Amino acid sequence: RLFCRGGSGWAHYKCLEQYATDKIDTIFENTKLGGHMNPGDFAEIWTSCPNCNQSYENDLGLATSAGFMNYIEEKDDVSPDLQMKGMKAWLRVESNMTFLTGLKNACHLDESYIEEGSQLSNKILKRLLPKIQKSTLPPQQRKLELEADLHGNDLAFFAEKNGDYEAALAAGKRARELFEILASGAIPLIYEQDYEAKIAFVQDDNDRMKEEMGTNKEKGEEEEEEEEVETQQ
Repeated sequence: RLFCRGGSGWAHYKCLEQYATDKIDTIFENTKLGGHMNPGDFAEIWTSCPNCNQSYENDLGLATSAGFMNYIEEKDDVSPDLQMKGMKAWLRVESNMTFLTGLKNACHLDESYIEEGSQLSNKILKRLLPKIQKSTLPPQQRKLELEADLHGNDLAFFAEKNGDYEAALAAGKRARELFEILASGAIPLIYEQDYEAKIAFVQDDNDRMKEEMGTNKEKGEEEEEEEEVETQQ
C-alpha cells in the first residue's frame, strides 16, 4: 500500500518491480556509455515510493527489498569492466543488506524472520563483505560504513532478538570502533556523514542492552531465591 495516496493508495507489486527494474536497467545502460552509477542509491529505487519518497513498510517493504536482492543475483549483463572493478560484488552486498533491513522491519509480522535475518547477517559478514575488501569498489569509506552498519544495525539487532546479549554487545562495540575510524579522519572521506551521531546511537543502544542485562540478572537471582525458599518450605 502507498500511504501517500490515502485510502485508495494500493499498487500492484509487479508494477513497482517493473518500475525499479526499468530504472536500474537504464542506469546500467548509461554506465556502459560512460555515465555514473552508485549502487548505494539502488535500494531507494526499489524500496521507496517514487511519489513521496517514503519507505515501503511491512509486507511490501519485505517484498521490494527481496525483489532488489533477487534482481542483482540474477543480473547477468553487467559489463566485464564493472565486474573487474568489483561492481557486482558491491551490488550484492548492498542488495543483501537491503533485504536484511526488510527482514528486520518485518520481524513483528513473523518471528521466523529473526532466524532468517541472523543467518543472512552472518552470510554477509563471512562471505560477501570479504569479496569487496580488496576491490577498488566501493570506496574505502563505504566499505567501512557497510561493515559498521552490519554490526551495529543488524548483527546486534538479531543477536538481541535471539537473547544473546553478549554477541549483541560485541557487535555494537565493533560498529563503534569502525565509526570512530571514519570520524577520526584516518582515511580520506569523499562525502560528508555525521559519524559522531552514529557513534552516539550505537553507544546508547549498548548502554540500553547493558541495563537490560542487569535487570534480567537481578530478576533471575530473585526467582532463584524464591525457588530456594519454596524448596526449603
